[in-house]
Amino acid sequence: MKIVVVKVALNTYVITNSGPPVFTSSLETVNVKVGNTVTYSLPSQRDPDEGDKISIQVFLKQAIVFSSFDAASKQFTFSPQIGMKYSAQYEIFIVLADNNINPQKNEFKLTVQVEKFLVNNQIKNQTDDEILDAILNSKDKVAHRCGIKIVQVSRNGQMQLRITSSSYSYAAAIASELKDSHIQVYVAEKPHIIAKIEDVLDGNILSIQLEFISSEQISIGMVRMLIIKIIQELDYLQAKILKSIILEIGTGYAYLLKGTTAAAPIPIQYSSSQQRIVSLLESSEDNTQIVVLTFSIVLQLFFGFAMNLIWGMMNDLSFIISLGMISIPIPGIASPIQSLLSTIIYMDVLMTDKWLSNFLEDITQISEEDDDAPMNLFVGSQGFQSKLLLFNLGSTLIFFRIQVVLLLYTILMRLLSSFCLRAKKQYAFFEKKLIWGGTIRFIIQQFQPLIFSSLINIKTTSLSDLQVSSIGVRFNFYLSTAIFAGTLISIAVFFVIVKQGKAGDNRYSTLIEGLNSNQNNFAAYWTVWTLAKWSLMCFVLILLADYPGQQLQLLVVLSMLSTTIQLASNPMDPFAENLICLFNEIMATIYLYTLIGLAIASDNIVSRENIGIALISILLLSLLINILKVLIMIVIEVVKKIKEKLNSSDNRVQIIQKSVQKYPSSMPSIPEARELDLEEDKEEKKEEMKEEIIDQQQLQQHLGSTMRKKKGRFKKKKIQSRRLLLNETNFPQQQSISRSICVQEIPEQDFSLFKID
Repeated sequence: MKIVVVKVALNTYVITNSGPPVFTSSLETVNVKVGNTVTYSLPSQRDPDEGDKISIQVFLKQAIVFSSFDAASKQFTFSPQIGMKYSAQYEIFIVLADNNINPQKNEFKLTVQVEKFLVNNQIKNQTDDEILDAILNSKDKVAHRCGIKIVQVSRNGQMQLRITSSSYSYAAAIASELKDSHIQVYVAEKPHIIAKIEDVLDGNILSIQLEFISSEQISIGMVRMLIIKIIQELDYLQAKILKSIILEIGTGYAYLLKGTTAAAPIPIQYSSSQQRIVSLLESSEDNTQIVVLTFSIVLQLFFGFAMNLIWGMMNDLSFIISLGMISIPIPGIASPIQSLLSTIIYMDVLMTDKWLSNFLEDITQISEEDDDAPMNLFVGSQGFQSKLLLFNLGSTLIFFRIQVVLLLYTILMRLLSSFCLRAKKQYAFFEKKLIWGGTIRFIIQQFQPLIFSSLINIKTTSLSDLQVSSIGVRFNFYLSTAIFAGTLISIAVFFVIVKQGKAGDNRYSTLIEGLNSNQNNFAAYWTVWTLAKWSLMCFVLILLADYPGQQLQLLVVLSMLSTTIQLASNPMDPFAENLICLFNEIMATIYLYTLIGLAIASDNIVSRENIGIALISILLLSLLINILKVLIMIVIEVVKKIKEKLNSSDNRVQIIQKSVQKYPSSMPSIPEARELDLEEDKEEKKEEMKEEIIDQQQLQQHLGSTMRKKKGRFKKKKIQSRRLLLNETNFPQQQSISRSICVQEIPEQDFSLFKID
């Protein structure tokens, strides 16, 4: 016997990476005073896999204005300058990564706290000490120090640099004095940037054109996936003053010190072909707003049903359009198209940025205007260019004022209705059209700009600084709080109205307009759910603006939940409306997953460009399908109304036919009328002969009443006969005319309405 021993190889699993690298000790909080220089060295690092090399990535973010990092020595240097404005705390992100086959990363956060410095009577500059000493120690003139702040960096290479000062005139004087050679603009670890001053806006804002040697390398990292997190890696553009500017103006001095810096994140830049398309969009934006405004007015006046369809389309598209505020830069032209669409959807077509802003600027101080800016690049790109409520509302502010004035006027008419008949009539009109129906429609249409603008104002306002702020800033904050609370309360009120079954009343019918509320109980709550969904979206986009990963996760869940509810309830009355709503929900979910793919693509330029094309395709497809739906519905409605008009005119012709064609068979002729009179006489004589037989006493008792009855019947018969004779002489001409248009017999029973009693 031969025994063979078989060796069985068991499956083995080899761990190639035991874990990400870490610091051997925790990072300490760095405290630095304005005017001092502090250095901080990173603690040593170790990796669970001893053979792996560790790389360090540092993202200074806003701290870049006074911070630097030396990769060789692994040391930070912090040098906040006197006279500049700094936040109380900054956060620097540090990423440790290994070079394993399956690399792993670990993210750490270094906190830097800046202690403010109160400026004394002396501020020295190493290059201009004597001049500054003479200015600052002068008893005759007051010195005004100026600073710089980057207001905006656009995707077409335009930068706006504001000169800041406690006095506008001094800031404007410094702005007019600055030359190209006085300003250096650069991005760390990127090729040289050429800056050219093109114009001075509003006196103290420099419009600077930037020329990049390789614009495709700007903010190339954009976003990165880090385990389940997404971190932003936007490059920061820095502006630095290379020469001190000192001017004597009237009774004071204005000076801008050498070395003054400012920084702001810079978005990815357009290519030359994209720039041409964006320029075309921007040049046509004003004309588009005018056309939309005119078109909406015409539709409202002559085709009210069409305007309702357009409002419905705007509400359906608002969710996917608002996704442009997710804190992930989008390559290509998707963002400007979303911005233009959001302007139309929010009905911001009154171009308030060209005339209303001048009035609103009077409510704030100059220093507050200098600090005002968009909450971030992504929110600002969708039209919210300020942190203050009134500036962000735009056209909604005008509509809001009109609505409030009309409501106050309605209340006044209610108070005067007991004294004045005209006031009573006006109150009856406004009470029916405005108090509930108009208010509900206004809240639904303007819900998103109201809740977004108010929440932005609340989030960006510091309660500690509010007490020393101007009346205008405080008014914006308190009004934001009231509007934000009002929008949330309105959802609860609408829910109660629907739950109590009052949505079917005329004054509340806007809540269930176009909904399949008779056959589906949840369908009546669809408007309430839509407002709640918009509120949740607003919370995610504004409150989690610094956490794009969490924004994507929560919005995907919200979109999928809304799609499921749409499928389960079919809330819309026409089946086509349900299909379009479902289509919009699915496209929003696809858009979100495409953004996740953009984050995964990281610094792969080709993949990012392709994903950008996919995003703009999703937007345009959604817009096209919704516009086609509206056009088809308008055509169907117009054809229906035309048919109703034609049917109503046909019915009028048939009525004439009925009344004329049956006239000969229902009206007696003249001989027949005479025979009728003879028969009546005979019947009366017979009745008289029968009555003579009755007892004389009964005859005397009932004689009066009997004679009255006889005379009444006889007179009625005579009147009928005369009418018949008169009608017989008047109708022949009408009969001959009507017979020429009659083509069919009408049953006599349909003719009862035209008989003479």
